Amino acid sequence: MSIVHLSAAFSAMLNKMSQRDKTIHVLNIGIPLAHFHDASPFILLAAKARLDAMKPMQAVLASYQEAPTSQFLLQLCLVAAEDSYRRSDTAVMLIHHVVNGQSATTDSKRHWEIPILGLTRILSAVSLEQNQEKEEDAKILRELQSSYPMIIQAISKDLSVLMQDGDIAYARKQLLSSMLYLFMIHPEQKMRMFEQASIRLALTCWLYSVPCHKNISHNYASQQTAGLISNFFVHVDKQGRSPPDNYLEIAFQAFDVGTFVSRLTLILQSELEVIDANILALEIIASTVFLRHPSYYAHIVGARIHVQILESVKTVLMHLAIDKVICESQNKTVHAANPGESGPVYFLLDCSGIFFRILFERSSVTDGDLVLNLIGDTPLMEICAAALQLLNRKNCMAKASNSPWIDILTMISRYLTESRTSPPVADGLRHYVFVQELLKAVKIIIGSIASPVLHSLKSEACVSQCSNVPHSDYADIWRGLLDRVGITEESIRGSYKEQKKCCNAQCPYRRFETCLLMMPKKSRCTGCRTAFYCDRECQTMDWKNHKKECKKMRKASAQ
Repeated sequence: MSIVHLSAAFSAMLNKMSQRDKTIHVLNIGIPLAHFHDASPFILLAAKARLDAMKPMQAVLASYQEAPTSQFLLQLCLVAAEDSYRRSDTAVMLIHHVVNGQSATTDSKRHWEIPILGLTRILSAVSLEQNQEKEEDAKILRELQSSYPMIIQAISKDLSVLMQDGDIAYARKQLLSSMLYLFMIHPEQKMRMFEQASIRLALTCWLYSVPCHKNISHNYASQQTAGLISNFFVHVDKQGRSPPDNYLEIAFQAFDVGTFVSRLTLILQSELEVIDANILALEIIASTVFLRHPSYYAHIVGARIHVQILESVKTVLMHLAIDKVICESQNKTVHAANPGESGPVYFLLDCSGIFFRILFERSSVTDGDLVLNLIGDTPLMEICAAALQLLNRKNCMAKASNSPWIDILTMISRYLTESRTSPPVADGLRHYVFVQELLKAVKIIIGSIASPVLHSLKSEACVSQCSNVPHSDYADIWRGLLDRVGITEESIRGSYKEQKKCCNAQCPYRRFETCLLMMPKKSRCTGCRTAFYCDRECQTMDWKNHKKECKKMRKASAQ
């Protein structure tokens, strides 16, 4: 996860590191240091000159007498990760300031913020793989971990300042999320962090970091805090470890659920789809964690957060579609994966798909009305279709068989298959009625996009390593869904006439880009006046299908 825009030189350096070390370095350079000092350049230079004139141990001893907000201490914290300072008990001195310091009521600075900056830098250095085996660094890490409860207790007294707006508040949240992440990457320490104070701090940092398209630093904080939550609460991590069974119950007790929902709603209303698909994806995956808890699930659904997510994802896909259509209309060459069809969009589809797969699994068992609402009153099916088309361009089925959107379509198809059975008696009758209503809802909602999606899947299938023939297994999935709801070529043409959309099944504009953008067409067949087309080219392509129909309609209108 990139927290900042990296230079080519820095990117090259990161490429030589392990994924863990990359993350640690990016977290460090992403902290906005400028917000932690407001002194004049003269004071800053004087503090640096004083530090440079001392040996590391002298500087550390002198820092005990400094105010925790002093510029001298800040200069020391900036170099705290260097071997000579790190191994001169700098961490012990900074812990002392955090635990024993006091924030003045008249001072906008918090007594812990500069010491935490230094501790975070030290923690990042001792967490690097190259330093893991060094006894001195291992001792520093143990010291930091043993002091963790006291550090969290001291910061927890100041949670109100994290709920504020403004650059300094966002810088604090970014700093604290970096610290929590660096503690969390150590498995034994992470297990000790599943307690109310740590969880309350993490949730406060996340839920009070609202993105803003006019403020990049706020977006970095949002991205980082959402990433912290998704990593903190991940159901099973990469090493196969799971959090305690009651971890979501601890979170539920630690943070007011009403505030949780209202803040999450505010985040999702902040035009995330305009800001960054990556941030939207991280906010969604962070939210997904809480669907596993029945009380959180009920509040998330009650606040219609799922609808906000669907609308935001659709907006991202529509922006992508518009950009590509504009490029093609201007005869510009558009790469298969551009503009926008790169990592962030696929990442967004994966994250949102996981959210709705879990929501669908839970609601299909407990709440049939929610399933019907998802199908009939939201863009869920449109996004399913768009996901199929984008996956179809990128990979063969063998490489994307675990896509959550395919799982969702499979669940829908399974329910629709049940509709062919005889209506059961007694307790099963309600379920049978639900399946019949679902069948009707799916047929209505995908009727207008059935043919263009199928054409897109067949015409844009990639020739992958799985086959030398551009065959689309995704097209088979979509065709199977159409068969189950009884959508035919004839019914499709009828709906296009009614909606004044292009009746040419092979319309070149019927791809992912235009499935979401299809608009009523003004050109119509001059013979029957009932069939609409984009232009003469589309009408000519469709004439073999429309010829008999046109003749019949003209006869009917003449009588």
